[in-house]
Amino acid sequence: GRELLPQGGTVRLELAPDHPVEYDAWDLESWTRGLGAPVSGDAEVEWLERSPLRAAVRVTRGLGRASTVATTMSLRAESARLDLSFDVDWHESEQLLSLVVPLDVRAAEATCDIQFGHVRRPTHPSSPWDAAKFEVCAHRYVDVAEPDFGVAVLNDGRYGHGLFDGGVAVSLLRAARYPDPDADQGRHAVTISILPHGPGLDDVLREAEHLNVPLRFVAGGASDAGSRVAGTVVEVDAPGVQLSAVK
Repeated sequence: GRELLPQGGTVRLELAPDHPVEYDAWDLESWTRGLGAPVSGDAEVEWLERSPLRAAVRVTRGLGRASTVATTMSLRAESARLDLSFDVDWHESEQLLSLVVPLDVRAAEATCDIQFGHVRRPTHPSSPWDAAKFEVCAHRYVDVAEPDFGVAVLNDGRYGHGLFDGGVAVSLLRAARYPDPDADQGRHAVTISILPHGPGLDDVLREAEHLNVPLRFVAGGASDAGSRVAGTVVEVDAPGVQLSAVK
């Protein structure tokens, strides 16, 4: 019922020169992302699916000097989640590839997923201490929220995030030259999802889990031994609780 993006804002890929002052493969400088330029140019666009249950469009274009990126954007019926699946053939040198998601959400802090919980981190560099957090770690999601509305940016394997400048930027790929001149070269696949939601983190936790642990389809039927296995060991009756392990 409201716009997620600020007026004129677009979800976009950006490519920036990446030249750390000291440690090539370990450091990211605060000014690097500010040097980024949107990935643009000619693109091949094709429908992959157009059905009442799912729609998917793939956009393929050149990237940098010698790379390509195919982005599949998909929506499912009865789901608020937009999935952006990237298939990148990466052959750059000293470049940072980021996904920038500008958000029209007012929040002084963002909620960052960690193992068995979350931490809150600033969305503005209001002090030198906050400014040093220009790149922060989050596992499955970063959530920017007002009391009754929020937007989460979910991921299935990219953990570096920038929270300044009115949105969330996800570091997708780098191309360090030292100590390994071939670092990150080749094919990469990652999915980033954008999820608008209501109050709380229930929807965010559920969708982050679904993205990272999708349903598996297994052929065959239950064996005689399997049919005699005892019933449910644990039941969870609250959407804000997740079962991680039973030992």
